[in-house]
Amino acid sequence: MNRLIRCFIVLFFLAFNTAFAQTVSGSIASDTTWSGIVIADSVNVPFGRILTILPGTIVKFNSGKMLVVAGKLIANGKSDSTIIFTSNVGTPAPGNWNGIELQNSASVASVINYCIVDYAGGGSNASSIYYKTGAPNINISNSVIHRSSNHGINPRSSSPRISNTVLTQNGGYGIFADLSLSFIVDSCKITKNTNGGVMIGVNSTASILNSVIDSNGTGVFVSNSAAPTIKQN
Repeated sequence: MNRLIRCFIVLFFLAFNTAFAQTVSGSIASDTTWSGIVIADSVNVPFGRILTILPGTIVKFNSGKMLVVAGKLIANGKSDSTIIFTSNVGTPAPGNWNGIELQNSASVASVINYCIVDYAGGGSNASSIYYKTGAPNINISNSVIHRSSNHGINPRSSSPRISNTVLTQNGGYGIFADLSLSFIVDSCKITKNTNGGVMIGVNSTASILNSVIDSNGTGVFVSNSAAPTIKQN
């Protein structure tokens, strides 16, 4: 198919989705399912609540807004029907919205799979996906995290498995972990991130396996007393 025609189809789909999307803000009062959403003001998923986002859903954020998850997030897309988190600005730019903050204090089996997170990184968290200190190990798989104004993913003191995921064109690090943890990066492509590919924090025992790390400001930065496993990359 002609590239111009493909672009037209994508633009038409995005416009159609926005025209018929539901506008939401504030805390979710009960278990909720999304299938086309505009975040007018930041949304909070409280502890004990479940937010399910259906495959193929586009979630658009107004400037400076974010999704805060203290409950359970099921963002389980498919290879041919990804879930997209992106800016609601007409001509988007990195940092238009603040990102997704994971802050539950115990594992509730949240899922982030086949998702695209685009144009985030604004606000104090400075990441597209940010794990609040003490958050559970929510895994990220088969996803694309790109065009953040700052870092792609910041796991802080959590130890998620990040697998088969592309982290590219982020203004900071693709993965920035400044605390002690043992996260796993497996079969990822981490390229063209301004500051670096992966930042491994003090005393961390992180693992980076089977991945491509190329054309970043720094490939892998290993902090004092860290003892990572880095092999087959």
